[in-house]
Amino acid sequence: ENMLFYHMLTLYEKTFDQYGIGPSLVAQKNNLRKALLSHLKLNGLFKDHVTSTSYHQGIQAYGLVLNLFESDEVKLVIEYMKSKGFDASIILGRQVIRAYLMHQALDEAMRYLFEYEKGWGHIINLKQLTMWEGFDDIESHSHAWGLYPVRLIQEYILGIQIETSIKNTYIISPQPVDTFKHLDGQIVTEQGPLKVSYFMHDDDIDFEVNVPNGIKATFRYGQTSILIHDHFQITLKKVKL
Repeated sequence: ENMLFYHMLTLYEKTFDQYGIGPSLVAQKNNLRKALLSHLKLNGLFKDHVTSTSYHQGIQAYGLVLNLFESDEVKLVIEYMKSKGFDASIILGRQVIRAYLMHQALDEAMRYLFEYEKGWGHIINLKQLTMWEGFDDIESHSHAWGLYPVRLIQEYILGIQIETSIKNTYIISPQPVDTFKHLDGQIVTEQGPLKVSYFMHDDDIDFEVNVPNGIKATFRYGQTSILIHDHFQITLKKVKL
């Protein structure tokens, strides 16, 4: 709950800055950050609560997503999370996947999604047509928000990300994975759909991007960086990310 509140303050400070209360929210956020670090962080990990001796996988993931760890701690936190296998609920599991993708632990992210006995892969293997509320099949089978990992695949594997500082500007930074030899997706912008796809060969990858009029996008893969305004296709050598 403390990390969730910290996350909400981060979002609210941007939303309400135009109304003059942004600085107050920033102060609250900074005070909460100090409290999180001083009361819950021990030996490079976050405890589940103040008196706990447990360090939940999902809590560490949320800390990574919120940049609560120092840069030299990240690798050890990722390794700790890996050591726990599949150890989070459907809610915190989303943060685990995001943390892996943010830090280029792509194979582990795909494993977490599809290869454990519980989880999204299990639901897919059962050929379910709707998303479950939890992984134990004891709750509702009608919870579309459980499909949030689809958005993460769009954001990190296809690499479609909004450049928040400049209106109508996007960054396309694909991170292709062997799990998806071919992948395509789109988002809806103010000017229409922005579409991205890739097709993997043995040594090369075909990329295709369609950008609507009025939208600017920068395509980045490996050492390649190209500003695009409309339809764009390119074949590049695979790069180890």
